[in-house]
Amino acid sequence: METKVLEMQCKGKCPHCGTNLGEYIESSDYGSPVRTCRKCGGQYLDRRYHEIEIEGYGANALSVKRDGKIMLLGLAFFAAAFLLNLWTTKSGYYSLRGRFIILIAGLIILFALADAIMIKTGIKEKRLEKKRLESAARLQNPEYAKTLAEFGYQVPDKYL
Repeated sequence: METKVLEMQCKGKCPHCGTNLGEYIESSDYGSPVRTCRKCGGQYLDRRYHEIEIEGYGANALSVKRDGKIMLLGLAFFAAAFLLNLWTTKSGYYSLRGRFIILIAGLIILFALADAIMIKTGIKEKRLEKKRLESAARLQNPEYAKTLAEFGYQVPDKYL
């Protein structure tokens, strides 16, 4: 099948046949951005994924400082929700919203803390390096590198 230079629309539908590709969550991850529709077999570019060997990883990927800011933000939400929950309980109005916000704020704090620990221990850097090596291995395939170039990636000459 001929490869067409098409990008997946934000609605999560195949640009070739319109088949729903499942829930489309806007995110950013490392991996092959070239996807194949299960129904029609057409290839398309999914901009949520990035070839780490070509693009590298973001400046904040190994930033404990960023995680500290996220934890402070989560703590602020936690404190505000706790005070709101305390006030509403004392005033006789009972609501689960405050407790729900407390739970979400706690999860934000825990995820940021876990990320900071992974950065400090070197686990996250090892995972990124593993993804970089996987990316380099994919790029060793000249057909794959050519497809990426057709999709507009600036593929280094050593892979073409």
